[in-house]
Amino acid sequence: MSDHSGDIESQLVVLERYCAQRRRDALKRGIRSLLAEHPADAGIRYRALDWYWRSGLQREGLKCALPAGRSAGGDITPARLGNQRSLWLMIFVIGQSGWPYAWRWINEVRAESDVERGLLGQILMDLGDHARAFELLSPLTADAQQQVTVTLLMTAWRGGYHREGLAIATGFLGRLKKQEWVTRWWVGLIKAYFEGCLASPTLALRAFEQWDAEFPEAPVKAPRLHAISRIWKGLLATADAEPERARIEFGRAEEWLRSHVPDYVPLRLLDLYYWKERAGVLSDEEKNIILNYPGPPPYIRTLRTRLRSGTVPVAADPQAQWLVRPKSDEYRLNGKLMLGIPLEIRLLAVLRRAGRLGIHRNLAKALLWPEEIRIFFALDGRLSKLIERLRDFHGFKVTSDKDCFFLDPSESSRIGVETTPRVPEFLLERAGREFGWEELARHYSIGATQARAMLRSWIASGRIRKVGSGRFTRYLIETAR
Repeated sequence: MSDHSGDIESQLVVLERYCAQRRRDALKRGIRSLLAEHPADAGIRYRALDWYWRSGLQREGLKCALPAGRSAGGDITPARLGNQRSLWLMIFVIGQSGWPYAWRWINEVRAESDVERGLLGQILMDLGDHARAFELLSPLTADAQQQVTVTLLMTAWRGGYHREGLAIATGFLGRLKKQEWVTRWWVGLIKAYFEGCLASPTLALRAFEQWDAEFPEAPVKAPRLHAISRIWKGLLATADAEPERARIEFGRAEEWLRSHVPDYVPLRLLDLYYWKERAGVLSDEEKNIILNYPGPPPYIRTLRTRLRSGTVPVAADPQAQWLVRPKSDEYRLNGKLMLGIPLEIRLLAVLRRAGRLGIHRNLAKALLWPEEIRIFFALDGRLSKLIERLRDFHGFKVTSDKDCFFLDPSESSRIGVETTPRVPEFLLERAGREFGWEELARHYSIGATQARAMLRSWIASGRIRKVGSGRFTRYLIETAR
């Protein structure tokens, strides 16, 4: 490598320029060429991952972070990949809506350098652990890259560190160059937000109008940041005792997230509803979405626990054609109870719970195949076949738009989903008495092999225990978990 270090350095300079200029096609070609020449150079790969992240090339970054080849599932672990590559993989998989894959590793990775601490801080912020994220990121601000400072400001907002956020935003704004006008606009807005939280919301809302008037093209250049700034205005209006204005601002944020942000991501709307609840302007329909939505991030789960009052999340009509109970692995079809939910019916339950927000294909993959990140992109083919079966074999109307799938509202009456019962109906009905495998087989209309396999799994989970042996073997319910 030393003989060609000059050539490599010149390539790195060119690619950095492409990244700064947002010349994505040229950047992708250059990175592919560079990685083909130096596939084993970890430093070059980390530079490539950073360029992909800063340029918003999420899919390409995920491909770069994943190891090549069809390796065994056990190979995709932080211990095997190393800390920094694992952190990059988590960053991109969260950016692609597959956050459950990242959640499995969150306690296995270590941050041993400033770069790794910055990456881990970003991940923790996305997953809602704002205290840990702020603790990791705060010492980095003096010499940090711009992206780390932006992440720290977002963490200060989400975690309620208003005074610290104001100090960071003030210093950051003073360092920004005039040509970095989009960043200046955004930092000016978050600075005004922090000032409004600490002092006068009224003056802060006026400052928002001034920043927006000074940079009228900013919403078009940075539509997602514009949507976030409307959330800030909604929160400030709430603090200023103007609930109707708050609803208007939150409504504008939702409009931008749906219509102007290039990649529609349902979890962003779920996050918007999180802030609407904090502001006290959450509608009953939006509350129901939070309670029902499948696979939400941890901070949404915490909110869900607070909102829930012992009700079943999705009101399941007992007369519905389909009644799915994912946690007890059973479902009813036209009144007939079945044991073992096929994958396409699990997907159907996910679509039903997602409602009008829909489900992103990558979150669906993480929920259906939680152990198979190694073949993340190959799972698209599997998912497409499940959608085809729902449409062609079961006759459900499923639409797609921008990498998201939606169950037609007219289909809602055909399917109910119960997410709270964790114990199969068969066991609930037989609490306190013994039964044999034949009874289980008759109840679910299954064969001896499947019945005995299910009994073994129930014994392993502690739900039942075995009594007797041979042809006198019986089973007794141990717990109602």
